Amino acid sequence: MYAYVWKLKRAIRGLWFRTIMFSLLGVGTALLAAGFKQYIPLEWTNRLGEDSVGTLLNIMASSMLAVTTFSLNILVGAYASAASGVTPRAFELLRNDATANNALSTFLGAFLFSIVGIIALQTGVYEAQGRTLLFCVTIVVIAVIVFTLIRWINHLSGLGRLGVTIALVEKCAVKEIQAYLANPYQGAQPWDRQAHPLPQDAVCIFAKRSGYVHLVDVPKLAAALDECGLPEARLYVMALPGQFVSPGSAPLLALRGVSAAQLDALAPTLRAAFTIDVNRTFDNDPRFGIVVMAEIASRALSPATNDSGTAIDIINRSIRLLRHWIPDQASGMNGNANTGEQIQYPRIWMPRIALADVFDDLFPLIARDGAHLREVAIRLQKALVALSTNTSHEIAELARQHAAQALARNRHGMEFAPDFEAVAAVHADRWPQEDARAAPAA
Repeated sequence: MYAYVWKLKRAIRGLWFRTIMFSLLGVGTALLAAGFKQYIPLEWTNRLGEDSVGTLLNIMASSMLAVTTFSLNILVGAYASAASGVTPRAFELLRNDATANNALSTFLGAFLFSIVGIIALQTGVYEAQGRTLLFCVTIVVIAVIVFTLIRWINHLSGLGRLGVTIALVEKCAVKEIQAYLANPYQGAQPWDRQAHPLPQDAVCIFAKRSGYVHLVDVPKLAAALDECGLPEARLYVMALPGQFVSPGSAPLLALRGVSAAQLDALAPTLRAAFTIDVNRTFDNDPRFGIVVMAEIASRALSPATNDSGTAIDIINRSIRLLRHWIPDQASGMNGNANTGEQIQYPRIWMPRIALADVFDDLFPLIARDGAHLREVAIRLQKALVALSTNTSHEIAELARQHAAQALARNRHGMEFAPDFEAVAAVHADRWPQEDARAAPAA
């Protein structure tokens, strides 16, 4: 059930689902108007001309078709702009943009409403009272269209633009990070893979096809263990959302306490609990938003773009993203008791996303592509200094390591010695014990 609910939520966000719902609403409204004509007083019909509602519907049909076509062209242009100027990975967020999807769905629904209304008028479905009711409904639909158009015009001013798209990525990343930190183990036992390695007698189960993990259905895994009737069976989740898996490498999970025959019987059901697809997605993957932010900075630092301001903006935004992780880690929170999460499935063990992986997703790409730029290097060092202050030893050490690596890249990337010395001075203020002031080789 958990996987079905997740898939339903993804479908609801899609343009096709909203379009179908709004279209059905438009068709249904036009047809239902004929069934409620008895509730319209006869004196109302004398105030409206016979052709008044037909004229309105004809105008609406022609204009809504043009507006829908124009809006689709705008969306295609915004998608192309985001893919070329930001990153192709931002396409998913633009495609699921609620304002754009609601606008297109409203326009298409209004078009179908007018078409069905015109057909019903021409075939004599409506009598005088029915035409009056249809006229009233048409006025309401026009009001909805005007309101939607105003929102749509305001939304178009930023659709596909760099700053707006970056903010959209950041918002989505924050949402997924907060959702993950609120329930990191999904009711399973917390598993520290470094302190407690996988038992040697555990047998790994691999995926049947390659792709990225989108969802781990822990309730389905627990149900499969309960059905096997083996109280000694233990399951260890190996692949988290966002991880790439393939047959024979990067196992999905490991199982112990079952025989070979029982393992063969359980394997198909256990594999089915993992949703795998070709492309990585933002849903349930708190690291992907950070990866996309790093890609945006990398593209901004490319020789073709040479936009150091965007890279600095990404560094600042990324620090805000990481701040959502730091209180959780800095307080020593590691376990269900600290997150408020109850252990519902004691026979399933779930690892936590390693903070070192999160740092690796973000900083090396920016440090590599901005190694020759003084302003980017200084901003990166200051960001890592900020992360290393008033935090846990683990985070401070990760920040120090990445700052040292970035400085080493600057040493080789900067040809002008004073530029490197300025970056090294920022680094030395926080980590004076490191010999960082050696000038770059000529």
